[in-house]
Amino acid sequence: MILEQLSLGGARMSELLEPYRSRYFISGEINSEVADQQAKLEELSTRYADAHQYRLDGLSVEYDDWHFNVRPSNTEPLLRLCLESLSSREDMERRRDEVLAVIRRDCRGRPIRPPMRRSCSPEARASTALRSRRHSRSDGSTAT
Repeated sequence: MILEQLSLGGARMSELLEPYRSRYFISGEINSEVADQQAKLEELSTRYADAHQYRLDGLSVEYDDWHFNVRPSNTEPLLRLCLESLSSREDMERRRDEVLAVIRRDCRGRPIRPPMRRSCSPEARASTALRSRRHSRSDGSTAT
């Protein structure tokens, strides 16, 4: 149907989506590295127990004016968050940050550093890390 609208109406995709973008405020997919995907899903389920929940693809949590889905990656130790608010961009950002805070904290409640962007192979990263690592000596000086 969208392709038909694009080809027959001569409208651009951005023009077709504008009425929805002004009504629905969407975070986009946000990836967070976690040590235990299932434990995080359970923690989120407990934290948002007052909402309607289902587990068709990860964990979906629904309130009247906002909802989110968190699903595990099948190939990496990541959880993928998509959140939508019907209220405002500010509400979406506030709720997104709240859910991310739960996802990105460790079992002791300390924040976990967001994952680094990976632009090279794991072997190249390991080699670079080895070359740049400094080893401390007992006299307080460093050697490279």
